[in-house]
Amino acid sequence: MHKIEGNITNRKELLKWGHIHFLEKKALIRLNRNSKMITGGVIEAPDGANILPYFIKNGEHFIVLVAQFRNAVETVTYEAPGGVIKPEEDVRESMARELAEETGVRVNHKDIQIIFKEYLLPSLTNAFGWGGIVQINKNDIPRGKEHGMP
Repeated sequence: MHKIEGNITNRKELLKWGHIHFLEKKALIRLNRNSKMITGGVIEAPDGANILPYFIKNGEHFIVLVAQFRNAVETVTYEAPGGVIKPEEDVRESMARELAEETGVRVNHKDIQIIFKEYLLPSLTNAFGWGGIVQINKNDIPRGKEHGMP
């Protein structure tokens, strides 16, 4: 079995834009008895959270997604409501806030079930992504926000 270890030896900020930092990091990597210095670009960003609301109608489960234009991929994506976790927020509070902001649906943050926490592109960023689900009532979706609903 191989043992790999690494230590950051140098950290240089290249650009700061809002709450996102673009860095160059150098690390000394050791694999068994061999060592190698590597340099890589890193984006330090705040953690984010997505909430997947769902409802049940006639025994079938339906999810609620939002359509948003995303500059990074230059297209409209359909995704679970979500965004950045504010420093003063609990993860579930962030999910409830994002759900209300993006869909108008309000839920008690205590009703949200956390499903996962994972690194988002660990080769590029240090940010965690959190995912949760919550059951809602279809009637809780504000009029005009129900495009494509059964």
